[in-house]
Amino acid sequence: MVETTSAMIEARLTAVTGQIEELQALGGENNEAIQDLVTRLRDEKHAYDLTLTSFQNTRAVLSDNIRVLLDYLSVEAFDDLADRTRQGMSESWTTSGLREAMKSLFDGALDAMERANKQTQQIRSLVQAIYSKFHSEHGLAKIKPVNFSLLPCRSQLQKLYEEAEAFRNSPMMVITEQHFVVQKFFVTLVGRAREIFSETNAAARAWSKAIMAPILSQVREHKILMDQRLENLKKVHENFDNLSDRIAELESGRQNLENQQLVIRNMLRKINKPLPVDP
Repeated sequence: MVETTSAMIEARLTAVTGQIEELQALGGENNEAIQDLVTRLRDEKHAYDLTLTSFQNTRAVLSDNIRVLLDYLSVEAFDDLADRTRQGMSESWTTSGLREAMKSLFDGALDAMERANKQTQQIRSLVQAIYSKFHSEHGLAKIKPVNFSLLPCRSQLQKLYEEAEAFRNSPMMVITEQHFVVQKFFVTLVGRAREIFSETNAAARAWSKAIMAPILSQVREHKILMDQRLENLKKVHENFDNLSDRIAELESGRQNLENQQLVIRNMLRKINKPLPVDP
């Protein structure tokens, strides 16, 4: 988060410095040259607005992908799988039938987790493409999307799968009454698997918001800066006497951003400082 903030402040500094240099260069220009610059900036802003329209369409695709991810990890879907398993176990007349029903639950759970993992990679690739587009076409800060891995969750589920296999193949399956087998299976194993899906769904939901936060902030920020830049030029065009005041305002803003960047760099230095080792 600190590195992302640093990149955004750096982008603001670059934009403000560009505005200052642009206005300073107008000192020897006439009104016609300033009008040409205003026209070019309007064209640039129009191109950016078109990109934003495309961005909204891409966000809709991204939202659909996130919805699919959360469906794979939903507690409701897991509960449906568990209900079918409970019904299959309750209706089974043989030990092998019980074992098969147990296996189907964890097979289904692992399959859902694997599908979710692939969906996560697809989402990250899509967001990376969005980041790269704005960086290459409009000069927004280059930021890597927040990473998210389902491997730890899958590892926990795999461990439960192995425990379930031991449970399925234990002698107690033969000597214990069916309803006790069902109850023990659901209390000791299925309940824990459900917790994994609940926690993973919450983590994926939080990640899906965090992964887009930096680019959303950048997109809004860039639009504000473009509007500000256009407004500065229009006012200078209307009254050339405004030029020095506009440059002074931007210089003050640049100083403020430099102070913010200094604070951010100090934070990063402290974050990256190695922890002391006890003797």
